Amino acid sequence: MKDDMTAKEKMDKCLSRLLLLYPFWGALGLSLEMVQSRRMPTLATDEVHLFFNPHYVHNQEEEILCTDLAHEITHKFLQDCSRREARDPKIWNQATDYRINLMLKDGGLTIGADYLIDERFRGMDAEEIYDLLIQEQPPEDTSSGGGDGQGEEGQDEGQGQDKGNDQSQSNCGCGGILDPILPSDKDNGSEGGENPSPLDFGELGNRIDLANAIEFAKAQGNLPSSIEEMVKEILAPKIRWQDHVQRFMESCSQDDFTWLSPDRRFLNWNVYLPNIESEGVDTFVVAVDTSGSTIGFMANFLAEASKISEVLNFNKLYVIYCDAAVYHVDEYDKGDLPIKPLMNQKRGGTDFRPVFDWLEQRAIEPKGMVFLTDTFGAFPSYPPDYPVLWAVPHQHGRVQFGEIVDIS
Repeated sequence: MKDDMTAKEKMDKCLSRLLLLYPFWGALGLSLEMVQSRRMPTLATDEVHLFFNPHYVHNQEEEILCTDLAHEITHKFLQDCSRREARDPKIWNQATDYRINLMLKDGGLTIGADYLIDERFRGMDAEEIYDLLIQEQPPEDTSSGGGDGQGEEGQDEGQGQDKGNDQSQSNCGCGGILDPILPSDKDNGSEGGENPSPLDFGELGNRIDLANAIEFAKAQGNLPSSIEEMVKEILAPKIRWQDHVQRFMESCSQDDFTWLSPDRRFLNWNVYLPNIESEGVDTFVVAVDTSGSTIGFMANFLAEASKISEVLNFNKLYVIYCDAAVYHVDEYDKGDLPIKPLMNQKRGGTDFRPVFDWLEQRAIEPKGMVFLTDTFGAFPSYPPDYPVLWAVPHQHGRVQFGEIVDIS
């Protein structure tokens, strides 16, 4: 037990050192509850706790251990655990490590010899790095099942999730990330400290912690400009256009409630509740304005639309090419994907009305439409009955209806 306490004291000393020398990371570290765990090879976090292996802590140099601690703290404020979604845990952890280690290097911390660091990833977010790593990964390795956060195997010494030894940690000493603790997990009951407050969960608590850490570091006169700029982006986030398009298309495929066929599970209690009616996406439209300003974006746009369409429940996908008129239409069933870009494209003027007229004349009522264009063209006199997302380059005009997402 003495050795374990010494490991905890060493972690506390590293946190104190961060508060003095790297106050931004030190202030954020105060929001994480430290929990020793021999099941973690090094360090790991679930955005609420910071787990540390006492044997690793004993044997690690204090200077590198401070960087290890700052690394896990950065996972927390970037919310890397929450942002993983369905991505491969091990590759996602590597992607986040590449991003974080460049930040730590810029902040003046000592980078360990086994840290993942590569200048080619500078300026990229973890999602972009992940996509590149997936492309470089042999097919048989991209579905590696192990990883922090796979399953819920109980509790370790103290509060938190037990993820076992098969963690989604990179092959370096800087640690790993676990699945985030959900608010419902607070009542599981465990030793090793009080349950975290509601502010420990979600974006609100993280934004408050970030704002406080920025002010604390500024007061100490020690806030790297790169960190300040990055935090500004987090507090005023810019959504990736790919995510915006995906959310729009998913929103068009939402199930609805119906009272015509009530939920039969509750009828025995004489409770009449609506049932979920799963319509799926019967028809979706991708329209492409082939004027010169959109040519450079077309391949990536269609590839992204195709990837999203493959996971949506639709019967038909229409890809409509137009300039001043509709001149080519491709119709896709689920098995026909991916979308194959049209090779011989026209470069005439731009008129959006023929696209909507083409659909109306054929009594096609899509669940939604994504339209690639610079928006410099003639709009219909009235909006359609379905939602429209205009995917535009940086230089674009105004739209008469629908949403806009900048894909440049």
